[in-house]
Amino acid sequence: MERLTTQQRQQFDDEGYVVVDNLLSPTEVDVLRHALAELEDSNRQDECLDWKGGHIVTIHGLPLLQGALSRLAQYRPVVDLISELMGRSIQLTGAILLDKHPQHNWDIGWHQDNGIYVDHIPDGAPEDIRGGIPVYSTLAMEMAQNVSCRISLDEAGFDTGGLYVLPRSHLENYGGNDKIEERFGDHVGVLAHQEPGSALCYRPLLLHRANKMTATGRRRILHLQYGPDDLKLPGTDTYPWPQGRPLTALESLLAE
Repeated sequence: MERLTTQQRQQFDDEGYVVVDNLLSPTEVDVLRHALAELEDSNRQDECLDWKGGHIVTIHGLPLLQGALSRLAQYRPVVDLISELMGRSIQLTGAILLDKHPQHNWDIGWHQDNGIYVDHIPDGAPEDIRGGIPVYSTLAMEMAQNVSCRISLDEAGFDTGGLYVLPRSHLENYGGNDKIEERFGDHVGVLAHQEPGSALCYRPLLLHRANKMTATGRRRILHLQYGPDDLKLPGTDTYPWPQGRPLTALESLLAE
């Protein structure tokens, strides 16, 4: 089943991003919110979870959890959408939770997502461990065929810290935020507004930024990362998430 219109597919191919509304139903969004609330109520402490203001604000090892939050990465609507965009067998390369709220508020300038969770960091590459998991910062175009998928559990817009993107900026790895700021610092970009249940899919090398939120409430994003099943990295391999590869779809967010 194709989930994209011709216009949406053309936008993704040309501009490097597309917003797909209503990928998840309100009921499915509530299932994910409830799963996160249960995890927060458990007061679980481990290196994959970062807490602030009584909330879990970052989960680096989301695929390692049990339940709906990790199952989302294999949920049929998401897998079908990413497979359609990528046009080939896929693997999960990472998944994180990002929660922005008044007690945990930030902005970030233009940048690319050129890091990827790996089995081990290649010789000579900078040491980078996030939530206990190694991350390799790619130097060439290894990420060019990958897709990031941001599932919004709350509105992500102008006053709630939504993502701005710079269309057609995904065709080069700029190799460092200092170079990016110097070249693109005066660009405003396009706000990729998201309603709850929508998916913002983009090429990881697409330049993007975000402002602080000025509204009350929370902006919870489940950021899923995918690559081709045969993705090649220099001197290492992608992190061996338990979901396996090629990735197979699950028909429910809840354990069957």
